[in-house]
Amino acid sequence: QAHWTAALSVHAASRRAVAVGSEGIPTMWDLQAGTSRKLQGSSLGCARVIDVDWTVGNIAWIGTDTGRLSCWDLASGQCVRVLPTILGLISSLAVNWTKSRALVGHGDAGLVVLSLET
Repeated sequence: QAHWTAALSVHAASRRAVAVGSEGIPTMWDLQAGTSRKLQGSSLGCARVIDVDWTVGNIAWIGTDTGRLSCWDLASGQCVRVLPTILGLISSLAVNWTKSRALVGHGDAGLVVLSLET
């Protein structure tokens, strides 16, 4: 079965990247060594977007075509939280890491601001 990459976030300073796609499970890349590690978890749908906090928490939020936002701890390699959204397919995502909020764009051109606090 073929898989494709839908979203990618690269951190040039650390030479790391996170890629996610059709199976919905992120893969961490060490760009200098040329190695990869698939993170642990269940697919929540085909991933469409990713936003990564490379500086403080090494946290990634991933939006899917099923309308779920999943939070991944990149250090532990685990999915630590899942948030359902109201409007379905997530087509864009911008996280304000300081305020723990996300602007989520949906396939119907709707925008929603979500709190990412636990």
